Amino acid sequence: MPKELKYSAKHFTSIFMMIMALLSTSAFAQTSTIIVNVTPNAATASQVDSDVTFYDGVTESNLASGVVTSLNSQGDDLIYSFTYTDRDFDNDTVLDTLNFDLRVKGYKNSTTTYSEDEASSSVELGDAAEVQNGSDYWGVNDGTDIGYNDVDEDETLAFFIENIELVQSGTGNYSITKAFSTLFINEPNGGHTHQFISGVGSSLDSYVTNLEITLSYNDSPESIYVTGAGSYVAGTKEWGVQNVKFMLTVKNDDNPTYWDLEDYSSYSVAESHKDINYPANWMAKEKYPCFSWETVPLYLTFKNSIAPTDDDYETAAEYSLVVTSGSDFGEATWDEGMWEANAQLESYNPDVVTSFYMNLQIHFPWYLHTDEFFS
Repeated sequence: MPKELKYSAKHFTSIFMMIMALLSTSAFAQTSTIIVNVTPNAATASQVDSDVTFYDGVTESNLASGVVTSLNSQGDDLIYSFTYTDRDFDNDTVLDTLNFDLRVKGYKNSTTTYSEDEASSSVELGDAAEVQNGSDYWGVNDGTDIGYNDVDEDETLAFFIENIELVQSGTGNYSITKAFSTLFINEPNGGHTHQFISGVGSSLDSYVTNLEITLSYNDSPESIYVTGAGSYVAGTKEWGVQNVKFMLTVKNDDNPTYWDLEDYSSYSVAESHKDINYPANWMAKEKYPCFSWETVPLYLTFKNSIAPTDDDYETAAEYSLVVTSGSDFGEATWDEGMWEANAQLESYNPDVVTSFYMNLQIHFPWYLHTDEFFS
């Protein structure tokens, strides 16, 4: 029987690892998460390809590779419309098209209370105002601005994702969630001590910057608001918004189980990952580690530079999951040693689940296939 320990606090991290392992190995890829980055210049005469990017965890697309956008005014608002084609968003094996809009709204004469204390500021929206998008910035036109697009004191910019539509070639059922992740603020005309408030209502956070700042949203809001609360040089040296980033997640509802660590796009650092096809974690496994909500399953990292003894194997095989790591176990190479150790563990306990660790980033010379990898 696998060794188990009842409710030991220092082993609670193993619960998380075990649950993640069960989820990531038991489901097929049922979601598509797209990180979208948009600048004010998108769909204007001065746009460049990078003014709109779509990142799906492996591949980045832009205006030169599959993304189509247009820009229209609706009253005082700006509406950016997007079409993203030739991808199986709902994972039914048939290519689809994703359409949606980004609406940017402006307000003037908002009522604000600014405080440097956390969660102590407030904003009540004022009158609708025209949104400007020239010179690389979104700003608010209150009728007095000259030369620069910016957000003055008591002016508000708001962003919304609307009219999301998945044009399917297949017939699967799906749902789509939307969430803003970051907003980048910069100064178009210098100055310093730019104060602003994030959100609408009370108990809001305030910020101050002398140049630029990125606001990150951890609560996955479907809309975001940012309001000016004054700068050192009011009126002419304020701040504007240079880009906004949000995520769209398409989920296949025909299978409620969805978890796929092959799709890294849902992570905030997704764009820093290498542009390769990551290994899928949804492949079916013949067996899983012993698991019970009544006890905390233990796992073990097992390594030895000499051949383990019978006592070593008997002790290690009592654990639910054993990962052999970074040693030759008395064999000629590390991988040969780890394979042999895993086979021995399973001979002592057929219920133990074995895995191994191999470092593919650093060139260690002790692996069997090192020469082949670098030939």
